[in-house]
Amino acid sequence: MYERSFYFNVMAPDTTTKGERTRAQILETGFEQARTVGVTGVTVGTLAEATGLSKSGLWSHFGSKTALESGILDYAAERFTEEVIRPAWQEKH
Repeated sequence: MYERSFYFNVMAPDTTTKGERTRAQILETGFEQARTVGVTGVTVGTLAEATGLSKSGLWSHFGSKTALESGILDYAAERFTEEVIRPAWQEKH
């Protein structure tokens, strides 16, 4: 695992706060939902239900639908970098 990677910084339970872990869970769940319905198809209701949070609890982490969608897209980009780009780059170097 790379020290500067998204997974190290967000997912490591011993180095993150409860709020950071909850945010990471929201993003992972939103990412999984977006894979089937598209990022604009992810609703606050279905995401709150899937994560076990209230809608207001979910909003406390993002504040707006736009911020949530942006977070999901950033999460997807980080996953793509870690799972596709970085391994391909390391094979060549």
